[in-house]
Amino acid sequence: MNTLLPPAYQTAFRREKIARLIFSCGMLFVVVLLVGIVCMAPSYFVLVLSRGEVLRQLAAEEEALKRKEITSVEAAIDTVNAKLSILEKNESRRYLFSSILSPLVNQVFPGVKISSIELRRGADNGFMLALQGTADTRDNLLAYINRLKASREISSLDAPISNVLKENNISFYVEASLKPELYRYVQR
Repeated sequence: MNTLLPPAYQTAFRREKIARLIFSCGMLFVVVLLVGIVCMAPSYFVLVLSRGEVLRQLAAEEEALKRKEITSVEAAIDTVNAKLSILEKNESRRYLFSSILSPLVNQVFPGVKISSIELRRGADNGFMLALQGTADTRDNLLAYINRLKASREISSLDAPISNVLKENNISFYVEASLKPELYRYVQR
């Protein structure tokens, strides 16, 4: 076909062909650029905004760390540790009250009823039990008091004479000192 055209038209035809090719490539480049901008712009803005947010949070955390005093935290930890050691010391010195109370309750005679048991601090870091109750007869009360005196948990017993003035339906009050090796309070 080029051979049929005169040389002047052949040159114009070639120029037009090259111009159309350049125009097509340019249009293709513009379309690809526009598609890239449309598709990539949201991810770019998300990346830029999230980066700024992350940097802002990091700066805020650094500022908070500067404000915080590490020594105050360590002092609080030391205070808690001191309280825990005091608690552990107290727990290690604790005696079971039930191991003392159980044999004393088992000493009760038929006809003797205990209505109140109170644990009190006595002399020499020892403890005393204050027992209140009723007894049907004086003999039952005296037998109960003798059993308490013979008990291995009791070091001394104080029973007022007013307990045995009546013959029947006696309300009594007895103070029994516990042996210090069984139940005591020792300050360390």
